[in-house]
Amino acid sequence: MHLRKISAIIFVALFLFYYSYLLWTNLCDVAGGADSSGYLNFAWRLRHGNLREPVKALDALGLGEEFSPPFRPIGFSWGVNSRIMVPAYPVGLPLHMVLFAEILGWDIGPFLVSSIAALIGLFLMYCLARQFGLSQSLSLAGAAVLAAFPVYLFMAVQPMSDLLACVWGMAAILAGLLARKRSGWAIVAGAAFGLGFLVRSANILLLLALVLALPFKPKIYLKFILGGVCFGIFHSILNHALYGSMFTTGYRGELLGQLGTKDLLPRFLFYGRWFVKMLTPLVPLAWLLAVLDRKVVFKDRLLLVFWFLPSLVFYCLYQPFNSWTLVRYFLPALPALILSTLFVLRDGMDYFRHKIQASRGTSQMPRPLPKKILTALPKVVAGLLFLLVIVTEMSQVKRLKLLDVNEFESVYKLSCLLVKKTLPEKSIVLSGQMSGALAYYTDFLPCLWDQLQPQPFSLICEKASQRGYSIYALLFPSEENEFQKNAPGPWEKIENFQFVSLWRLATGAR
Repeated sequence: MHLRKISAIIFVALFLFYYSYLLWTNLCDVAGGADSSGYLNFAWRLRHGNLREPVKALDALGLGEEFSPPFRPIGFSWGVNSRIMVPAYPVGLPLHMVLFAEILGWDIGPFLVSSIAALIGLFLMYCLARQFGLSQSLSLAGAAVLAAFPVYLFMAVQPMSDLLACVWGMAAILAGLLARKRSGWAIVAGAAFGLGFLVRSANILLLLALVLALPFKPKIYLKFILGGVCFGIFHSILNHALYGSMFTTGYRGELLGQLGTKDLLPRFLFYGRWFVKMLTPLVPLAWLLAVLDRKVVFKDRLLLVFWFLPSLVFYCLYQPFNSWTLVRYFLPALPALILSTLFVLRDGMDYFRHKIQASRGTSQMPRPLPKKILTALPKVVAGLLFLLVIVTEMSQVKRLKLLDVNEFESVYKLSCLLVKKTLPEKSIVLSGQMSGALAYYTDFLPCLWDQLQPQPFSLICEKASQRGYSIYALLFPSEENEFQKNAPGPWEKIENFQFVSLWRLATGAR
């Protein structure tokens, strides 16, 4: 037994070393599209104390506040008035980024948050399984399934909030379970929930699961509230400072406005299909079956149901469902599916073994199986099912090229740094998805071409000419045929950075 434990420790250590190496070698250290650049711009401004800043182009070009929208890069919203721009994303991830940047530097620190959170998440997954009474082997299997889950791995190498929200959610549930033995853990549960809410407000969907994780005692719930209240106060104060009201966020109500029942069934089928593709039918089915497993305490069965169900309902009502990447929304609820699968495997194999034992020596089995085979058979079946899930996950990782994200995103950084060297200091750069990266890597005036109209653009050109500004456009291929409808003029393509093109508007154009 001692040798077996040592072997298990060595195997786990080697796996964690390999997993860390995998994350490090595929790390995406780029402020790219709307989300990653939005969080990094927030973190940078948080560190330097300028969360509220004027829309620079208005003063630089002498424009009125009606020109504010096109000069607010993607990832920014308006503040207490339209001449002020503020970060639109939640503050939780930027707080972590600042902390990591102070320790490791801005070149790498902010980009390691998700990767380190991913490693902590595997430890939390193991601890959750153990806390629910599962064996070490099954607990390790649960951590392995989480590690190989395609979207978990995909988000672990990117500077985005989904995986961090997942980890704080797991930490809150684990602390809630520990509070059943020591009430002080309820404070930790409240603090973890509060931090998770700062990272992503949708973590409030875990609240019912947390209520079920904690003991049904008023004092426990009071400690939970005390643990999280300071984060709620901080959130309210920040909202009031940035957006003018403690109940207003950077999304300005847009998320709730996207809820609807129109495509409820297609969304359900869409997400269900991707969970089956990524986890086999076994895992989603196990979540449905776990509620019938009488060997699991009824309260814990309810916990598993309401850990995942609120997210399923909410995101089946949330309109966008056009990409498999949106499965990332479910990461904070994913442990419920994995834990349900472990329970069903454990208790299903026990049932299977007892049935075989009961049939030994009867007419149903003329040649009773040897005891060793009988003992090993359920483990073999469970191992094969586990292997099936892992192989399915890894095949999706390969098929979707999830570890090539840095290769795809690097064009943001490359093109922004090249135009920074190429263009004159006084430049206006029209862009779309690239605008957040431009705001992070350069000091140019980014301008959203899809927020322009021909007549206002003509006035911008006039003002730019008067004040010595040149006008350029940095565009993805999908934007090239559309931007001139909003910003007409004699445009000339002057450079290509991989598949991103740089355009120049002729001097004096109107």
